[in-house]
Amino acid sequence: MNKTTKAPVISPQKPSGQLKHLALTRLAPLPRQMRIVFVSGLLLSALLTAQAATHTWTGSGSSGRWSDGANWQEDNPPQSGESAIVLVFPPGASRLNSTNDLAGLAIANLTFSGANYVLYGTNALTLSPNPAESIGAAQGSNRIAAPLILQTNNLFRVETNAALSLAGKLSGLGGFNLDGGGLLTLTPAAVIDNTYAGPTYVLDGTLELDSGRTNDVFGYIYSVALPGAVIVGQTNNDTPAVLRG
Repeated sequence: MNKTTKAPVISPQKPSGQLKHLALTRLAPLPRQMRIVFVSGLLLSALLTAQAATHTWTGSGSSGRWSDGANWQEDNPPQSGESAIVLVFPPGASRLNSTNDLAGLAIANLTFSGANYVLYGTNALTLSPNPAESIGAAQGSNRIAAPLILQTNNLFRVETNAALSLAGKLSGLGGFNLDGGGLLTLTPAAVIDNTYAGPTYVLDGTLELDSGRTNDVFGYIYSVALPGAVIVGQTNNDTPAVLRG
């Protein structure tokens, strides 16, 4: 007669004191000093992630398109959907005329440290919601013939003896402040009105209106350069602020 053999019942062993100590150590909250270091590391990582990416133009590509990596230092063109972009157009570039063929560029700062640039394109550049300097022109004459979207009172700094022309449509909920002592010209294309909703402040320098026009059977049709309130000068400003045109 066969007997059924029962499997031995093994009772779970209690962890030793050392194992209990390790388990408790792993589950216990981090010491205060370690928590501070950990949180600081997270903040530093977030700040580094949020840092603006700088793209410097060389114009060495086979075309003037912004998507051509060879046109930028280290083959590093801006990317569609990239945020907080810094664009630098320096002296000595091989090509001065370029075309933005990238959609969805969010610009933290666009700087002309060189002269005689012309930026074309039908894709709008969305300027930063931070009211810090958005466009800077340090010397010579430069031109942006592309649409700009203003999200706040964006600062346009045109230095003394420098000139900047904005020939693309200005739209968005913001406005702009002109500072620096130089000349800013608004030259929207004929019958394409600027529609930005915020005020225009001429803090320092000259704002010139050169609205486009076309001669049709009914005469000259001008476009709107300044759609809203315009404030010229500051009560505490020792340098001239001029609106003309």
